[in-house]
Amino acid sequence: MPSACLRRKCIMAVMNENVSDSAVEHGVELAYIRGASGREFTTSVSNVEPTH
Repeated sequence: MPSACLRRKCIMAVMNENVSDSAVEHGVELAYIRGASGREFTTSVSNVEPTH
């Protein structure tokens, strides 16, 4: 049976990353998502909605 990631988008990881370019840290939660094509992209965790 094919992996669920081959049929739809799958969250691969959620990380808190420092995105600041100054001495003051600014962390955001990023979701790393892999689509059926195998290509990965990132988005804010708040943009991710569960599917049923």
